[in-house]
Amino acid sequence: MSEALVIIADHLSMLTLVGAILALVAVMVHVVRRVYAFPARLLDGTPRFDRFPRSAMVFFALVAATILLDGLVVAHARSVVARALSAATTPRVLVNGQEPNDQAAVLAAVRSLESGLGHHSHPLDPIHIEIISSAGSVALEMGRDSERPDEYWVFMPRYWATKTLEIGRLTSTVFSRY
Repeated sequence: MSEALVIIADHLSMLTLVGAILALVAVMVHVVRRVYAFPARLLDGTPRFDRFPRSAMVFFALVAATILLDGLVVAHARSVVARALSAATTPRVLVNGQEPNDQAAVLAAVRSLESGLGHHSHPLDPIHIEIISSAGSVALEMGRDSERPDEYWVFMPRYWATKTLEIGRLTSTVFSRY
């Protein structure tokens, strides 16, 4: 997928999220109006339940679109990192703006990036990583896991979606000194 399409998907993801929030407000207004009108509807004999509110359908469609678009952006971000790591020349890595003593160990740790399931923890202590290769420069931000000190959540601040959605996790003791 081209960079331009990913940027469009990233922006659309943000817009669909805002739209979903607005649709949720409309759903809540609809529900409140129906609850307050319920006693009067019982007395005049009108049906108690009518069709599903359109605002709820719009809400669910926008949530699904947001999830789909975010997934596309995360998949692209992972491919950008993979391209930078497999470039023709050996990539250079900066950790918090400085070259680490053991470039090979840091590169091996970043290459072990994989997607995984969460376990009710959160990222701490951001570590900034920059991969510089013939494929370009890629900035990453890693957060140490709050429960497992050798696990790191990896984010890519280039896109709105991947600033807060992890593109993967890696397990390594290489970053314990940062």
